[in-house]
Amino acid sequence: MKSDLWYFGKDLPTLNTSKMMLKKPTLINNKIINGSIKQMNGSAYNLIYFTEDNKFHSIGRENYHGFLTEGNEEINNDPIVQVSSGYHTNAILTKSGKVFLFSDYNSPSNGSLENFQKPKEYTYFKDNNITSPVTKLSGGEFQNFFLLENGDFYGFGSNSYKQFQPNPQTIKKHKMPISQDKYSKPTLISENVILISDSVCTRNCLYLTSSWTLWAQGDNNCSGCGVGQKRNIASPRKVIVKGEDNRNLRKIAIGLCFSVLLFDSGLYSCGMVDRSGHTNDTSEFTKLEFFNEIQIENVVCGCSYTIVLSKDSQVYGFGQIQESNSNLISRTPIKIKIPDYNRINPLGIGNGVYSIPIFTVSGTSLAKDFLNLYESQEFTDFEINGFKIHKYFVEFRLDSSIEKIQQILKKYSKEETNIFLIWLYSGLRRNSQLVNTICSQFGIQKPELKKLKDDLKKLYKEEETKDFKILVQDVDDLDDENEYEDEDDAYFEEIPVHKFILLARSGLFRELFKNISKKENEISNSVKDYSKKSIESLEILIRYFYNDDIELTADDDPQLVFDELSDAAEYYQLSENNNFNSLLELIKIQFKINEEK
Repeated sequence: MKSDLWYFGKDLPTLNTSKMMLKKPTLINNKIINGSIKQMNGSAYNLIYFTEDNKFHSIGRENYHGFLTEGNEEINNDPIVQVSSGYHTNAILTKSGKVFLFSDYNSPSNGSLENFQKPKEYTYFKDNNITSPVTKLSGGEFQNFFLLENGDFYGFGSNSYKQFQPNPQTIKKHKMPISQDKYSKPTLISENVILISDSVCTRNCLYLTSSWTLWAQGDNNCSGCGVGQKRNIASPRKVIVKGEDNRNLRKIAIGLCFSVLLFDSGLYSCGMVDRSGHTNDTSEFTKLEFFNEIQIENVVCGCSYTIVLSKDSQVYGFGQIQESNSNLISRTPIKIKIPDYNRINPLGIGNGVYSIPIFTVSGTSLAKDFLNLYESQEFTDFEINGFKIHKYFVEFRLDSSIEKIQQILKKYSKEETNIFLIWLYSGLRRNSQLVNTICSQFGIQKPELKKLKDDLKKLYKEEETKDFKILVQDVDDLDDENEYEDEDDAYFEEIPVHKFILLARSGLFRELFKNISKKENEISNSVKDYSKKSIESLEILIRYFYNDDIELTADDDPQLVFDELSDAAEYYQLSENNNFNSLLELIKIQFKINEEK
């Protein structure tokens, strides 16, 4: 599989030496990502992420000292479960509980004055007979945090911008450093901790203990932790969110001068208006009403902004990108547009100090496939304003006769007709106002990409209009040499389908129909399947052609379906279909979960 990286804010110097400000999500380089992103994090000028093949990658400039690294020679066969990035130090956590660090030479938070350009196992806990494994990492501006399985919460580093002395000072237990203090050995911050932030873009921390108490500690840098205007919080202080039960707290995200808490009931923020984009400077957590009706999948904070991913794959942002002179400011949440044919990876929104990286699963294939079908102008049976179309598909999408469609579209120019037909086939709006205007004449009030998927789901159930059949001989009829019985005696089961669906979704059928059309007077409304897959698996595949999803029943064996669909994808020429491959990966994950249970 392949993922794409969309990025905006202060550009990564390694990827673009112009250091330009990217004011909207920009596809940086679709060749740098090999494999599905499992989880990511970011600091000032670099991103760290790991992929399904258990390799970690670092892109960009590590602080101001410049190195690019990737690979996992020292990690070997110990699966990566999390990566975390501080301002100078990256951390990697493996399944066995080992921690690996790599950092630049000038780091105040790497636990020593060494320069770890390659991952180096951090052995402090093992060396000090601390046997409970690390289960969660969190990186701060100049800090690294570790949550152990037994609930112990450790941190090391500093919370000061000032220059550091080479000899670390001794920090007392349960005290976070303030002012110029630095510590290179982990300090126990608290016991019985059950939730920490994924990342900390500042010099403080928020954590939830098993007594369901939320604590703030460190330098809260002019508010932002919900404990008033105190700047330095050397000892833990309780955080109260009015009207909320901490049992319902799901996520903690911390920016430079603000913090965000995700509860079951919604999103709360606390911080400075010129940093977070919030409408009021506040030292208490207040609810963001904008998100009341939005189901939130994930939330992250950068230096001065917040990014929210909804469960329906929409991205929202508010705050200030880069520094105070930036014009990338939104005081209230806005939707951040990613091209419609990309599906957001739920684990692929990241925080950098000055930037917003977003990984997508490349291409929700439904939109791409139908756009290609329209632009090919092949296998059509009607023409409108000079553009060849598939008559039944267009009538079905608009729920109108071809005569009415012609009458409405003849009022528009050829260019406007093309823009509308692009939306009709793919759901992509290249001129929203025009598309909305034309759609309203057909009684369509919300012309969104989702409507294409909903329409095709309905079309799947239109049995009487299916004009093609795939003839399938069950795999039970294979002989000992894995060959089918004599076709004259064999029984073939029929799977009905719409011909234009096969044209749009399968390279095999496109080539098949091209060959048939070259032969004069040959008309065929069926084809025999020789993929040697079960009827059940092929029916799942056909359903995918319509609704862009792989639907399993309780009776389906995930491993069997995965194996058969993987082979069928190659047979039907879907190997480059990234969305299909992503869904197969989800099946594989489900199989592993079932196996573990």
